[in-house]
Amino acid sequence: MLSTIVTLTDEQIKSLPNTPVEILPAPGGNKMFVPVFAVFTLDAIGGAYTNLDTDPLPYLLLAPDDFEAELTNYALGMPATTATKRTIVVTYSQKAMTSGALETSVIGTDEPSVNLFNQNICIWANNNAGNFEGGDPANTLTITVYYVIVDL
Repeated sequence: MLSTIVTLTDEQIKSLPNTPVEILPAPGGNKMFVPVFAVFTLDAIGGAYTNLDTDPLPYLLLAPDDFEAELTNYALGMPATTATKRTIVVTYSQKAMTSGALETSVIGTDEPSVNLFNQNICIWANNNAGNFEGGDPANTLTITVYYVIVDL
């Protein structure tokens, strides 16, 4: 199993709703990343974030940068509305690896809408209110993704 670690700065966290950050570059033709699990640690001790949509609450996604094939989303209370540090571990199952609204086109079926072949993996945030505000220059979000590469 392979792994990668990416740590985002406060400015990168704030801009996640509009600017994804690449976690893994595209693996090459006829290859696909299969995440096994990921560990997310948000250190917002320096200051809470504001400008969070209330319906739905913001959530983070690991997905190709075209946003069409979501691998997973998770509720981390992201970004933190209070000065705090928290960690969440996300495990991936076949159910989690779908496209669209996370309830369609399971990878491995003949659905052509699922295209994770030679796709990079990015982290971004769904926040209908736009970029996050507040925070603190000392805040960080560390993402560790454990994965395999499938050669198809």
